Amino acid sequence: MPEFETYVDVSVDEFLSACGSREIEKLIEALIEDGYLDQKTVKNQEHNPKSLMEEEWDMVIENLKEKRLNLSNEDEEIVKLISKKY
Repeated sequence: MPEFETYVDVSVDEFLSACGSREIEKLIEALIEDGYLDQKTVKNQEHNPKSLMEEEWDMVIENLKEKRLNLSNEDEEIVKLISKKY
């Protein structure tokens, strides 16, 4: 039997626009399973809208996560002590 190859160029925006809510949920689940999304973050956004202070705190924490390798050993120890304090 002959074999055929096809190539379809679809942009991410086109793909997402064509998805229904069920497909989007499956996509989110797949992204969580593959480690691209944090399940806690996704669940918090679905059920509890964040206050301005919570969003600011999340930005601060995300900044720390991104800059972790730039922190001095002393700064890293301070962050660890703070996290263990509570």
